[in-house]
Amino acid sequence: MWSSFTKDEKKLFIFLLVMLGLGSVLLSYVDQRRKTEVFTVRSDREGASEITRGKQRPSTKNATNSTTDASRPLLDLNTASEADLMKLPGIGKARAAAIVAYREVHGGFTCVEDLKRVHGIGPATLRGLEGLVKVASQASETSGPASPKAVLGSPPLVQQGPSSLPASGAITPSAEVTAPINREVVDVNTATAAELASLDQIGPILAQRIVDYRNRNGRFRRVEDLDKVPGIGKKRIELNRHRLVVR
Repeated sequence: MWSSFTKDEKKLFIFLLVMLGLGSVLLSYVDQRRKTEVFTVRSDREGASEITRGKQRPSTKNATNSTTDASRPLLDLNTASEADLMKLPGIGKARAAAIVAYREVHGGFTCVEDLKRVHGIGPATLRGLEGLVKVASQASETSGPASPKAVLGSPPLVQQGPSSLPASGAITPSAEVTAPINREVVDVNTATAAELASLDQIGPILAQRIVDYRNRNGRFRRVEDLDKVPGIGKKRIELNRHRLVVR
């Protein structure tokens, strides 16, 4: 049969076979290329979707943490235990112990900024504690009963005894005018711990230290000797000098 073809027909037949083979190879290449592109596009889309989800997760976590921090009660520096203080950021076991030691020596914190006086706590650590700690109990422990406060422009406060007014309601010369409570002079050699605790910034802890020092070392010879009591300091002495006497 092949011998019956002319020379030109044989060439045409061979050309067609070659073209058919090339077409088959080219078609296979194009199909494989298309599959590769589809797989690449799909992988890119999945990768982009995963990246987007990865970016969204931290913000959700941050929002949860922010909500948790906002609902967390502030830690009182004057009542918190060492274990509670260790939970604060940047406060380990050593710094928590230093805070408790400072509190015991000085009778408590008067404000959050007093933390800067604690060994090992600097401005950076203090900034990290903003919104996490407070000082709420010092005033109630150290100030004693609150004294009456005058309002600007109002007449002086007058406290009258129960027998100041007669039955008719008229004011008689026996009307009694008293000074604000807990402002009497305190003798550091005879005052009790409760009386000493009524002084400004002298709470029960420091008051008991004054009594213990007095029992161990004898009477104070002058007001300035209070500086020898741990935690008192010259600042507290000057703050209460108008009420302190040595007899």
